[in-house]
Amino acid sequence: MTLINQLKEYLLQEQIISLKDKESISISLLIGDAPKRVEALSRRYIVSKNVKPFLSVKFLPEPWRFSFQDILQTRALYSSFNLFKVPQLFGHFSTKEGHFFIEEYINAATPLAKLIENGDFNSRQALEVIQGILSEIWSASEPASSEFIQLEINNYRNYLQTLIEESYLLNIIVENIEKLIDINSINIRQAWSTGDIMDRNILLSDKQWYLVDFDYCHQTLFLFKEAYRNILYAKWADNLTVHEIAPWLGKFPEEMARVLSIAWEKHLYSEILDMQANLAYDSHLRNLIWSILYPQINQLDATLRDREFEVAKLQAEINHIKASPAWRLLKKTRGIKDRILGG
Repeated sequence: MTLINQLKEYLLQEQIISLKDKESISISLLIGDAPKRVEALSRRYIVSKNVKPFLSVKFLPEPWRFSFQDILQTRALYSSFNLFKVPQLFGHFSTKEGHFFIEEYINAATPLAKLIENGDFNSRQALEVIQGILSEIWSASEPASSEFIQLEINNYRNYLQTLIEESYLLNIIVENIEKLIDINSINIRQAWSTGDIMDRNILLSDKQWYLVDFDYCHQTLFLFKEAYRNILYAKWADNLTVHEIAPWLGKFPEEMARVLSIAWEKHLYSEILDMQANLAYDSHLRNLIWSILYPQINQLDATLRDREFEVAKLQAEINHIKASPAWRLLKKTRGIKDRILGG
């Protein structure tokens, strides 16, 4: 049985659609353009009645790298928030191929990214929206248990190891992370995250904000990495700091917040991207890590470029002089003088 047929059967069985409406129902597949691995290729279906969309269905293939139960728990928590809503979940079910999540279709919804692009929102307004969403999630989170803290430290050591091969430097960074967590314990909580809280997944419909896309739900000690995702991918946010988007961070160092966020990005994309895209993105993230850990390298690179420019400028001046009539006359005069002195 195809995925669409399995979906139709469930919708009828659970009476989400009635038998009399069966013939007026159509299901279309939306295909994303991200270069994902086959086993990480999720699908979104739009269920329409008389050509009018009313359900949105996400299919996550088996095995999926993130827990289906975590997705349900994150949605349940977020559904109680005030600043934003999540689409109503009508049902979910598993097959041997994967798991289906059936939710309401948000009509006349515009992504925050599109509102910014169209000039309906400026960067300050966008910041307020994302800052508010992340702050509400952080406020609903809990103090982290010692077991979870240790688990996260071990996880991030592994993530960082794929970006920083020097074991001595890696050990220093991990030790620093442990100290920072201890010092900033009041600002570090055990939070539920969708893993993709960005402007493209925040929709405005009828003056109400909705957060969508729960594919990568998980618990995290570092919710601020969602702030960094916007800095990394959204042009309007590229000059912001992590602290501006995640003000609860307090005195947690900006550089280390970025290092941890990049480590998560590396882990996430190694899980879902195909090999070619993963290699290209790996190089980009390594450069970002090095630019943070070794800012003096950037300064040296800039100095080298300045010196190379000066050398090139001097060489151009020398070439100009050598091409002048005065230089040719000088060379001829030197030649005559050398022959006289030699004779």
